[in-house]
Amino acid sequence: MKRVLLLVVVVFLSFEYCFSRDKDYSYYGVSIDLGLSFIDNGCGFSLTDDDVEVLPMGGFDIGFYMQQQLYKRLVLVSGFKYQFSGVGESSENPFVHMEEEAKDMNLINNAFVIPIKIGFSTPLPHNWFFSVYAGPSLDFNFVTTEKFKYRDGTYKKYDWVNGKYRTNRDGQKIRETSSEHKYLKMFDVPIGFGLTFRRKFFGIKLEYEYGLIDRYKGKFEDIDYAQWHSHQASLGVLFVF
Repeated sequence: MKRVLLLVVVVFLSFEYCFSRDKDYSYYGVSIDLGLSFIDNGCGFSLTDDDVEVLPMGGFDIGFYMQQQLYKRLVLVSGFKYQFSGVGESSENPFVHMEEEAKDMNLINNAFVIPIKIGFSTPLPHNWFFSVYAGPSLDFNFVTTEKFKYRDGTYKKYDWVNGKYRTNRDGQKIRETSSEHKYLKMFDVPIGFGLTFRRKFFGIKLEYEYGLIDRYKGKFEDIDYAQWHSHQASLGVLFVF
């Protein structure tokens, strides 16, 4: 947690430096993105090397966005954002199987993301600017929950990152934390690229990232082969201050 706070401080302190640079290439703002993640073999989850299961997860990102001029048209793209993604009962992936007695279920992932990318920015006609960038991000997936809701009003809820288990099934209330329920690692380092088109106070951005770290800890029973990598595509808007 101390490392996360240190990175956040470094990012926000760099905003002040940003304003000492060329305003055409250095700015900050707020970005709002709609994204689609895929969890699959090689970049996701499967039962065997040949049996690929794909898990799509929709979601959104919102947070601070910064482009900082480093040298002439060379720029640093960074910021800090909250990322939400989830999937419902329609998935047939073994990670989110539907119990027969349940009427509803969902799998939700929450993360804080700090991108650290290097790019190139250039002016376009009619006061537009184009930037393209690539590099890693630091993802801190602080909660990944699977929740089952039953027809009698009861529920079961697992937190795959922190090991928390909650239920009020069978007339009992259980609230416990156990390493047995810690199926996923918290930290990931996606690498990817993006591009933005900006004119004055408004911009459009498109990004793609692939997670390098296998977040699966290997604790599901009766599964010989499994991994949890993610890759995400997102399209968003940028409001520049």
